[in-house]
Amino acid sequence: MAVLANLQADVHYHQVLSMALEDRSSSYEDLVSNNNAMLAVLRRKGLWRTYSGPRIRQTLQINKQDAQWYSGYDQLLNPALDLFNDVFYSPKMVVVPVILSMQEILNNEGDAQIIDTLEAYMDAAERSLEDTMDAAIYSNGTAFGGKQLTGLAAAIPILVATGTYAGIDRTQANSAIWRTTTYDA
Repeated sequence: MAVLANLQADVHYHQVLSMALEDRSSSYEDLVSNNNAMLAVLRRKGLWRTYSGPRIRQTLQINKQDAQWYSGYDQLLNPALDLFNDVFYSPKMVVVPVILSMQEILNNEGDAQIIDTLEAYMDAAERSLEDTMDAAIYSNGTAFGGKQLTGLAAAIPILVATGTYAGIDRTQANSAIWRTTTYDA
């Protein structure tokens, strides 16, 4: 009979944890994007989007035609131009594991106590996620074997003709448009 009661208690706590995690999961994106000024601006301007597929692909206009003044039958210049190019990014994932042992669960019996324990663990995890994202936004993305978010240090490098960003190799002569032209720290 005691084993059955313990199993029922375990099921109850797992349900509480599952419901609490499910209820909280929708706030992670807002928490991170509002913590960092750049992400908050992107979100406010509607530039924060979800993606689907193995890579994030964006088509960019990289050039424009020149307008020409003419009169009568003047010959118009019509050079061939590459107007568009695609860039792509590999999605990066970050996680903060939240683990509660069965002993911690059993030591904090009662609905209010287990929720308080879970809240403390989740708050600590959220702070860790905020700090990690803050650092990554300004990084070059090489930490953790290249698994880190590719940040501004890769997008706007100090050495202008080095590295690859968004699938474009800046060392190639035809990639001069993608090189940093002004840098003022």
